Amino acid sequence: MKLKDIPRIALLHCAAFLAGTSLVAQTWITAGAAGSLYTQPDNTSLLNNDWVRAIGVGYFTPNGIVPESYLHVNTQFSLLPQNGSIATVGETFRTTVGGGVAQRWRMERDNNEIGRFWHQGTHRSLHIMAPEQRDDAQDRYSGVLIQNNTEDGLWVMNDGPPTGGRAFPNAVQLLDAVGFAALGRLNDATAPGAGMPRGPWSRLHFFHANAGGSTPWFAHRSQMRNGVTFTGNSDHAYMGQWYDQGTNGTGAEVDDRTNLVIATSEDELPSGNAHHWDHISFRFMGDMAASQGSASSVDGMEMLRIRPYHDASTSTFEGFVGVGDFLAAATGPEERLDVLDRTVRIRDLPTDYEDVSKVMDKVVVVDSDGRLHWRPMTDLTAQSDLLELYAMVQELSRQIEELEAALASRSQGTPQTKAGS
Repeated sequence: MKLKDIPRIALLHCAAFLAGTSLVAQTWITAGAAGSLYTQPDNTSLLNNDWVRAIGVGYFTPNGIVPESYLHVNTQFSLLPQNGSIATVGETFRTTVGGGVAQRWRMERDNNEIGRFWHQGTHRSLHIMAPEQRDDAQDRYSGVLIQNNTEDGLWVMNDGPPTGGRAFPNAVQLLDAVGFAALGRLNDATAPGAGMPRGPWSRLHFFHANAGGSTPWFAHRSQMRNGVTFTGNSDHAYMGQWYDQGTNGTGAEVDDRTNLVIATSEDELPSGNAHHWDHISFRFMGDMAASQGSASSVDGMEMLRIRPYHDASTSTFEGFVGVGDFLAAATGPEERLDVLDRTVRIRDLPTDYEDVSKVMDKVVVVDSDGRLHWRPMTDLTAQSDLLELYAMVQELSRQIEELEAALASRSQGTPQTKAGS
């Protein structure tokens, strides 16, 4: 072979290779009416007229990777733009509209608009919205969920009553969500079990795991709307407004008739004084590294305890209030008002609180357990000193009455006659 034939032979080989290889370049077509033109891939020029399955922006094939979604922007092997307002940082994606123009990004499934990101043409707020309503017939919920790697997080639920005929155990336990949100363990909110209502039970509902227990469905009331519900550890609590909705709680709200309610719940409260849970406790937390008594402990210093109670002889509950650090004393209030230690101070006793003409003939006594009682003063006949004091008070009261009568007569001009005149 002559040296001058080498280029010819190489050219022939290249021609043969190209003849056996199909090189396909993607083309695009533009269609639509004036003012609504769009551009899309022209799939007729592809091998076997297959569809374009993904569009990649960036470096893919030279680095051994392919686009993994319909639109995949890969900047791993390239530099992001750094122009204008992003001179010091890269930016992957941006959309811009003119002044006063609203903008929306939509996510649709068939005819259902599942999600929407949008902003108005006036204000500067970003809206994240789930436009679809609850699906009662197919028992499907909607709303916006913001979740972490274990799918826990925040759920802003759809408005309305529970779907699919779900309901609380009692017929008067109604639920009609209006801007309700759940925060915490969302599996308990979205998948509560057959027949039970999904989602938050009030304006804000904190869900915690019920480890080995059950959800306290029994405790919900229809009036628990504009407040915070807590469920977890098989227990329930509520704090918020309580509107007048009639005797069974299912009527219309009566305007301007509202209470602030702080409630704890329990369906099987143990009887007696040994149970020190299921109450409302007000505490102070000090510095755990300091020496501040029980305030430095893990549980803190208890200042006030409101306790539900019943004894073994009845199932009726009653309420006790305790003042003091019952937590540190390992006990609980055992009377309607139970002061653990120190004393009770009354800074002022009004003289006109009750009818001054009423006879005050009772005294307060204390038994050996510190309980207060009242007794008629006449019961203290064994105490001669007190009996003598009582007689002196009665005599003084009689003399005061005579003096007042004499002064009243003089002011009316009635002459007073001396004895023996």
